[in-house]
Amino acid sequence: MFQVGGDGLVSLLPRTTSPPGTSTLRYASPEVAKGAEATAASDAYSLALVLMEVLVGGPVRTGSEEEIAALAEDGIAPVPEAVPERLQALVVRSTALEPASRPTPAQWRVAFEQQRAGGVSRGPLLVLLVCVVGLTVGLGLSQQRAAEARDRSAIQLTDARASFEGLLLGTYDELDRVDEIGPLAAAGARALASIEVEGAGGGLDHQEMLTVALVWNGRAQRLLGSLPEAKEHFRRAIEAAAALQGRPRALEGEVAARIALGELGVEERDFKEARVQFGRAIELCEEAIDDGAADRSLRLAQVRALISLGDVCMSSGRSSASRALNLFTRARKALEDPDVVQDGALLDVLELRCDLGKLAANMAFQAGDRNQAVDLLSEHVGLAEDLIERDPGSSRARWTLARGADVLARSQRELGRYLEAIEAHRRSIEAWRLLQEMEPGKISWRREGAKSAALLADSLRVVGLGEEAAQLHLESIQLMDELMASGDLPASFQLDVVQQQLSRTEAFLADGEILRAREELRSLRSRRSKAGPAALKHRRAGDLGIRANVVEAELLLAQGRWTGARQKALAVMNAIQAEAIAGDDRRLRMDRARALLVSGAVAEAEGDNELAASSRERSLGLIVELRKRRPVDPQLIALQARVLFTLGRDQEAAKAIRTLNEMGVQDARLSALKAAAQQLRR
Repeated sequence: MFQVGGDGLVSLLPRTTSPPGTSTLRYASPEVAKGAEATAASDAYSLALVLMEVLVGGPVRTGSEEEIAALAEDGIAPVPEAVPERLQALVVRSTALEPASRPTPAQWRVAFEQQRAGGVSRGPLLVLLVCVVGLTVGLGLSQQRAAEARDRSAIQLTDARASFEGLLLGTYDELDRVDEIGPLAAAGARALASIEVEGAGGGLDHQEMLTVALVWNGRAQRLLGSLPEAKEHFRRAIEAAAALQGRPRALEGEVAARIALGELGVEERDFKEARVQFGRAIELCEEAIDDGAADRSLRLAQVRALISLGDVCMSSGRSSASRALNLFTRARKALEDPDVVQDGALLDVLELRCDLGKLAANMAFQAGDRNQAVDLLSEHVGLAEDLIERDPGSSRARWTLARGADVLARSQRELGRYLEAIEAHRRSIEAWRLLQEMEPGKISWRREGAKSAALLADSLRVVGLGEEAAQLHLESIQLMDELMASGDLPASFQLDVVQQQLSRTEAFLADGEILRAREELRSLRSRRSKAGPAALKHRRAGDLGIRANVVEAELLLAQGRWTGARQKALAVMNAIQAEAIAGDDRRLRMDRARALLVSGAVAEAEGDNELAASSRERSLGLIVELRKRRPVDPQLIALQARVLFTLGRDQEAAKAIRTLNEMGVQDARLSALKAAAQQLRR
């Protein structure tokens, strides 16, 4: 370990001591921070933090002891912009989460010697020299001399720039952790150019390096958003590998390039291209496995390609479901191989298991088994959280959690399991929020966060938490308005805002806030009229119009305006009749049940008890049918209790209320209705 003194000098410390008054966690690798023994790889990590501190004039990790400890255990070490471009690749690789991905001390010495010719200022250069020499001493001079001799003999075959390219290419698995990929991509492009200059006379080893360099640059360009350039690099990598007759590095490069092209095909919805590329990648891996030439990385690449191809097949519909199932089964079997898994908690294995869990849930959805799908999605979200625990700085892991929790919450809502959905929504929103902090300029994180917040607010409304629901809806509406005004959301999202305003109106109505409900309803009708003709022609706009009429009918009834309430209720039933709604349209069947309940109340107020009873019985029949599919849906249980009270079936209604209470659901209207019914019965 190293200590940077107040005068800027660096000194080597024994492995078992800590700097007086200074927390070693400021420079510790994540494995050391969690209690593991120090190794050459952990020293390389610490050395990178020392180097960054020297170059930027202050420690990378700052804050209280608790905050520094958390940063150390999470392995968070952002690369400051002040780090020179020529050192960025070295620093990124040295702070990799997996110790095996970090450079050796001998590689550090080689990189240091390259900087001397590259123009790094003398002060940091001297400090770096002290650090490297100190690291050499700490590891044992005899081992370092042997490693250095091997590295120097290899360097003699190429120039110093080629040795630095080796470090650059070693950052491949860490590229998506780099905050600013531009400078590193530029360095990679120069490295590729230098390899290509010597390409004509290079041997097989040189051609292998060209294949790997093309793949590296393809990935860097993809992260930059330069997809045409990325595709060109990947295609050239495939061509270069084809001439090398299955040499190991070239084969790995070709497989990586084909998987990348397949993923780009999926993103562009060119599923034919995706099938071709994923299929060929699988074939190459299987040939190598049959020949006994496949190492662990190639076997994991095969699993990734199997999962990706299965996902593409599944998107083709149920006709391809059997093939998708076969591919997923093969992927799962491969992940059970001890030689592949080694440590089930390794990041690459966790990522693949997480992806496989999500796709298994999709298969269950397609098979119509929603409960199993929810269980599988819960496992998927749990794996995503494990991923974040292992790699807190990974935006991909955060996205996996945010998206997975969002899909889980939506699925639980579809089953009427709103209380469980609320928990999943909160996990999703927190993940979107952290993604916004990690990448503030990425609009999609804000957009997805606003959509998740809208669903959470609606779920809160359903379980009776109206005030919190109304406030959360308001925040989401304001954000969506902001995004639409800036052009980051299409104007069609006006319908999403209308839906949120409807939910706010219902929350106010349920809490007895009639004036606020009326005001919100007036606002949403004004907004809906401005949504544009194209949006208003959409089926969803019609459904929202029906629901708005239901809510207004209930509002008019609460105000004692019987004629208006009856007219709105009739408008709802006529609209549903005109649309010839399918019998399994849950949302509209529930709207019809609510409209019938309003009609029954109006009929009773006007003295037509026979019509009142008939309307309520029809409403109850619809609700009973809906509850067969969604027995724990609190909306349906509450609506059923309301109908039962109006029919004089108080004991059954009280039982429904007890069910809601056991679920933790509140409904102010039911409490008032129960009290009124009891008073009336007396």
